[in-house]
Amino acid sequence: MLRVDTTFSGGDGLPGYNSLYFGGSTSGQAVVAEQAAWNAWAAAASAIHTSVTITTSSEVFVVDPLTGQITGSFAATGHSGAGTAAGERLPQATQGLVQATTNLFLAGRRLRGRIFVPAPVDAANNDGAPDISYRNDVDAAFTQLMSDAGGAGGWVIYSRTHGQAANVSQVNVWQEWAVQRSRRA
Repeated sequence: MLRVDTTFSGGDGLPGYNSLYFGGSTSGQAVVAEQAAWNAWAAAASAIHTSVTITTSSEVFVVDPLTGQITGSFAATGHSGAGTAAGERLPQATQGLVQATTNLFLAGRRLRGRIFVPAPVDAANNDGAPDISYRNDVDAAFTQLMSDAGGAGGWVIYSRTHGQAANVSQVNVWQEWAVQRSRRA
């Protein structure tokens, strides 16, 4: 399995991090995975404030799904760009949320994933919730990721607890703003 890391920097409350997983295991698939991840974030940039820089890593990690351990890495291009949403940024804790669904059930529960989209702007806010334009833009970016990831073994959601991964079958942008709280010791 492959892992592509993305870093968000600039502005209050950042840096932030995201990891996307793909079903592949070869150098060629790693290059495709990084490009697919970048394409998704570049498409979602219209929903991210201009002060935020989005950077996908030029190193794609190989992960053993049974243990969760990194077993190697491959070189990829790596990309960087900025958000394109101008205007007043919403409070730093406010984020968009992409819910990714698989068709795999583990211990009686569907395997799901979440992707937090940082730094929305006030123009995307409609009475305390993301407006339809924001949701459509972010939804389109991550729906396209499902297609773009085919050459990378597919975009997968990974369960470290169960040591299994499954292809994403559907994405949905939550109709409310999300808050990602830091994990504390």
